[in-house]
Formats: sequence, C-alpha cells, structure tokens
Amino acid sequence: MKFWESSHIFDHSWFNVTAACWRKYPNPFNPSISSIDVLDRRVTPEGTLITRRLICTDFRLPDWLRKIVGETKSYVCEESEVNPVTQVHAMRSRNVTLNQVLNIEESLEYKADPKDATKTHMSQEARITVGLRFSDYLEAQVAKSISANAAKGREAMEFVINKIETEVRELAEGFIGAPQTACGLISTPQAACEPDND
Repeated sequence: MKFWESSHIFDHSWFNVTAACWRKYPNPFNPSISSIDVLDRRVTPEGTLITRRLICTDFRLPDWLRKIVGETKSYVCEESEVNPVTQVHAMRSRNVTLNQVLNIEESLEYKADPKDATKTHMSQEARITVGLRFSDYLEAQVAKSISANAAKGREAMEFVINKIETEVRELAEGFIGAPQTACGLISTPQAACEPDND
C-alpha cells in the first residue's frame, strides 16, 4: 500500500471553487472523462448537500495493467458533502472497475480560508493498493500518475473558475446596462407590469 498527498491554495472564494467542482467536466485538461451520472442527491436537515455520482473515464490504463485486463473504460464512485455553514466541501472516491487488481481510494477537501475570503485551501490524498507481484513498484507508478493528473486537475479548476467568473461578470454588466423598471427588465412604469382589468 502506498499513500500520496498534496495541497494547494486557490486564489478564489470557496463559493466559486465549490461551484467549479460541479462544472469541472468536460474541460480541455481532462479529456478522458466521458460521462458523469448522479446516483443520489439529498440535503440534510442541517443544510449539507450530499451527492453520489458515477464517473466514467476513457483514461488510458498503465501498459502493465492493460496487458493484464485489457480494459479501456473505468468507473469511479464519488461521494461528496458540501456544508455551506462551515464552508467545507469534502469528496471521497474509489474505483469500481478492476478494484480486485488496483484499488485507489482518494479524498479531496476544499475549505474556506478563515482569514481571507478570497482564498480556498485544498487538501488531497490517495491510498493505493495493487494486488499483484512487484506491488511496491506498481503502486509507486500509480502514485506518479495521480500526481501528474492532480496538477492537470488544478489547471482545470482554474479554467472553470475563470469561466464562471467571466459569465457572472458579463451577466452583471448586461443587467446593469439594461433599462431598469419596477419589473426589473423593461423601461415601463410599474402600472405596465400589472394586469389589465378592462
């Protein structure tokens, strides 16, 4: 078994980072994700959003593993909790495909900086277990691949966050530039928004 961990600070608010998590795929940095299905979603009485998703990826498996199993598609089960009160977004994932040969359990957490609302702390770790001979070497290779993909994942998050911020800015500029009314959209007196009783 091998452990891998990493951390990063995003120069964006926790709300924007969390929004980007739901819109992360598709993106040009992770083209291997082919589909995401929401299996379950609910809100607890305390207001925490709990979601379970199934992610399908066309990620090219390591050559040594592909020679053994011949798989091209793999599935990952992801569970997440978003707590808007504590401003913590926690995610856990594990591979469903080939888990008898290669088992990867990953956790990710996004926490708002308590002193700076424009920053979000991310911590990421993975536990890797290979059920084959030479497991130490193979687990190290998988950890190396996870590290490279994590860097791409951070680039993808920045890409999506910037896209969201641009959309919000353009929407705000369009709204501010539009004629304002009691209805909020067109330049007419409030009476024009009320039903005609004639």
